[in-house]
Amino acid sequence: MSGLEFTDAAAKRLEKLYLTKDVVAQRSETLRQLALVRGERVLDIGSGPGFLCESMAALVGSEGAVVGIEISSDLVAMCERRNQPKCLSFVVGDATKIDRPDACFDAVVCAQVAEYVPDVDRVISEALRLLNPGGRTVMCHEIVAGPLCASQLAKVISSSPKECWISG
Repeated sequence: MSGLEFTDAAAKRLEKLYLTKDVVAQRSETLRQLALVRGERVLDIGSGPGFLCESMAALVGSEGAVVGIEISSDLVAMCERRNQPKCLSFVVGDATKIDRPDACFDAVVCAQVAEYVPDVDRVISEALRLLNPGGRTVMCHEIVAGPLCASQLAKVISSSPKECWISG
C-alpha cells in the first residue's frame, strides 16, 4: 500500500469534507444498502474520519461490533478522540493486508478507497475474504479518469456476493 501521510490539519480538512451534503447523502445510501441489524459485525475499510462507522455502530448496537481500518494514524487518532461506543473500534492498518481471520464480518464496506490504493484487486479480495458466507458488501468509488477501470469494476461485480451495491 502506498501509505497516505495525513497531518492533523489535513485530517481536520477531510473531516469537514465528509460533513458536506453529498458525502452525507452517500453515507445514508450506504447505510440503506447495508440494511444492518442489531448484533452484526461490520468492517469499514478506509474508515477516514469515522462518521460511517459511528452510524453503523448505532445500528448494530452493543450486541454488535464495528471496526474501522484506516492507513492514517492521524485520522484514527481523530476518531478515537470522539466519545465512541464500546462496540466501535478503529485500527491503523493496510487495506491490502487486513490482520483478521477469514469470514469474520457480516458486512464489509469500502467507500472512497480505490483512488488511494495501487492494488484495488487486493483490497477487493481482502473485503471478500473477510465476509461471512451470505454477508453483504458495499463498495463506493467516485469514478473519474484514473486507476479504477471498467475491468476492475467488472471484477467487483462478478466476484461479489449477490447483495453488493456499487456506486459510481
